[in-house]
Amino acid sequence: IGFRDSSQDLLGILPNEPGRARARIKDMLRHQYRDGGTLHNWDPVSDTGPRTGHSDDALWPVLAVSAYLRETGDLALLSEEVPYYDEGSDTVWGHMKRSIEYTLHRVSARGIPILAAGDWNDGLDQAGMEGKGESTMTAEFLAWMLDDMANICDALGETDEAARYRAVYGQ
Repeated sequence: IGFRDSSQDLLGILPNEPGRARARIKDMLRHQYRDGGTLHNWDPVSDTGPRTGHSDDALWPVLAVSAYLRETGDLALLSEEVPYYDEGSDTVWGHMKRSIEYTLHRVSARGIPILAAGDWNDGLDQAGMEGKGESTMTAEFLAWMLDDMANICDALGETDEAARYRAVYGQ
């Protein structure tokens, strides 16, 4: 089980099974580290897996929650507490913010996310091993998620945070 596959699968069940999607989101978020990074995937029996550092991993929870909110309007999910994989816990909204910050702190000198161990295209796994490769896919994904985060901030009345996300999006 992993963030990428689970998030993509969630989009398929969301219209018909929003309760199941909500439960999956919370289960996924349990596999996020406090710094915003995530396990790439995990075994459902042992609940362990690798932290590979794929550049897209941290953004999938934001996509999943954003899609859920658009479909259901259930802003109460954002206030629910979910533990981190390593230590402590936070609200779903806190998890989402950490996802964004994690990605924003792993960019090249040009401001493009570092590829690291890969992105959605797992075949690029060696392109970022020296910390120099950039991911256009993750940059586009980040821009999309920054826009979603700004819209959620608007719904929550967090105007300063919305403006910040839009400014970074503009860059």
